[in-house]
Amino acid sequence: MAQLTGNAIQNSYLGLIKTTDNAAIGGTAKAITDGAGNATNIEMSNTATNFVSGTVDFTGSTVSGLPGGGGTTSFRGTNWSTSTHVANDLVYSTFTIPGGSFTTGDVIEMNDIEYRDGLNNWGYSSIWISDTAQTVGQAPAGGANNFSMGQSQSPQARKSIYYSRKMYINSSGTFLMPYGNTNDVDAMSSSDPAVTYNINWANDQYIYFQLWSDSTTGSYSTAGTLIRKIN
Repeated sequence: MAQLTGNAIQNSYLGLIKTTDNAAIGGTAKAITDGAGNATNIEMSNTATNFVSGTVDFTGSTVSGLPGGGGTTSFRGTNWSTSTHVANDLVYSTFTIPGGSFTTGDVIEMNDIEYRDGLNNWGYSSIWISDTAQTVGQAPAGGANNFSMGQSQSPQARKSIYYSRKMYINSSGTFLMPYGNTNDVDAMSSSDPAVTYNINWANDQYIYFQLWSDSTTGSYSTAGTLIRKIN
């Protein structure tokens, strides 16, 4: 390993790592360069280190301190229940996936469990993704960029529904892939073609649970929609 000891500054400064403006590190992240000003893929402040491009390879390393689950990117909505019946599409739960959380090449899994009890008429429920923020208790906002990830329509008085779907992000959008062992999540089988949704994951996306109830009795409840990266 080369040392600086005994080397003149004029002969060794090109190999030094420094901030892009040659000033001390502070609260604002600065690009890190070598002595000639060539950029690395790192920005640093006294509170954060950012990898702004390229690949961070931890092969052969021991990484500690990450959240449970190996640091898997995941988001979850709140569980909810209602015995109020409205014969209109309303939002009952919503949460935000911040822009940049997922990207090309990621495989995403969506799961939720819904339980219905004591209904006397049809119930229509669905889970959606939208680029428009949603408000609980209001009709869904947005339109062309609201995409259904799963739905169930049934007149049964008592019913358990398991939503599960895997999605692959390619360079031109998201492929919704059929996934075995699902119950009442669209009429898709392994022979159906994949559905392509053009979702801009660089921007915030909003997951919401939508319900229409023709019933006048009974209740609906869910475990809370889970969205997570599994690759």
